[in-house]
Amino acid sequence: MLIENFKLIKQKKGSLLISNFEDLHFAVKRAFFIFDVRENEKRGEHAHYKTQQIIFLIKGTCSVELNNGKQTSKFSLSEGQAVLKEKLVWITLKDFTKDCVVGVYADTEYDERDYVDDFSKFLALTDGK
Repeated sequence: MLIENFKLIKQKKGSLLISNFEDLHFAVKRAFFIFDVRENEKRGEHAHYKTQQIIFLIKGTCSVELNNGKQTSKFSLSEGQAVLKEKLVWITLKDFTKDCVVGVYADTEYDERDYVDDFSKFLALTDGK
């Protein structure tokens, strides 16, 4: 789902991307950033048992695919845009521009046991067959 909780302000002396934590869909417990992705590489390609995430673009553009086991939603994100990835949704990020910087807020701390990185297992968990 595309969300509008980020404000992009472009000024002569530089740009600001603002998010107020109280306006987000959950309390943030972790943040990380994706950048310097090589041409034609994909990121993500997993789901989480428990974690929700907000994926937002700081710089550049990329494509985000969210699959709930039954259907796939596709988004082309640019600076200041964001999507909400709920738990048990498979995410793939691709088509990164060279200058792309992606930010991610998560509602859980990192736990490798929370990851589902086998698509067949993910489909079985979501009855997506």
